[in-house]
Amino acid sequence: MKTSRLAFNGEVDDAIIAVGLHGRWNRALRLDLAAGLRKCFAEQPRAVLVDLADLDDPAAQCVSTLLAGYHAAAAADPPVPLLVCAPGAAVRERLVATGVDRSIGVHDTVDAARAAVRAGVPMPTVRRIELPGDYMSAAIARDVTGQVCIEWSLGHLLHPARLIISELVTNAIEHSGGPFTVRLSLRGRLLHLAVQDRNPALPFMIDPAGHAPDARRPLDERGLGLRIVATEATAWGAMPCRFGKTVWATLRALPLPA
Repeated sequence: MKTSRLAFNGEVDDAIIAVGLHGRWNRALRLDLAAGLRKCFAEQPRAVLVDLADLDDPAAQCVSTLLAGYHAAAAADPPVPLLVCAPGAAVRERLVATGVDRSIGVHDTVDAARAAVRAGVPMPTVRRIELPGDYMSAAIARDVTGQVCIEWSLGHLLHPARLIISELVTNAIEHSGGPFTVRLSLRGRLLHLAVQDRNPALPFMIDPAGHAPDARRPLDERGLGLRIVATEATAWGAMPCRFGKTVWATLRALPLPA
């Protein structure tokens, strides 16, 4: 029997997250979807697409979780569009019966949903740079991040943003070794910092007991540097993408008190 699971795909270039549901709908998948959607909304993406093409849910039980997800997406600042792709007949009928279809965009395919987002949801303000996998790139990324903070009137975020991007870039250099993409964007009230590389392995934090961070290698092979990111950022995470992964962090882009 096919294992029930979620699959995430977040492309740094279009700021859209796709969530694929696979297998039989069950309690574990319900909990995973609810938690996964909350994490997606924390990144303040341009939109979240829930792909149901490979979901077995003849009783349309997923609709209540999708409705809860819609309310969470609507409560984000600004709201995050939630789109449902390729629902089965039972799910579509229940969406219509509950009226949720008037709030959640329902599309036959993921491609159709992406097209709707591109046509109706503007791209965030973005600065994108391609960098080689060497340590000079960390200094370049810090400088560009500082320039962006000044240009976007976010001088109060300059120091934490530079520190975070340094950690994320160093991680890409050490664990990917090849070229990578740095993408800085304004998403509502958040400054979004992202680094995409071609290594699909997702980073993780470990218990730092017995390990002292090395200031020369802030995000070393033990993952301790992620604690700096977690401390400085409003939120952070990692997402698989078509060619590797994206590691991201956000900072609340609010002015300093007068």
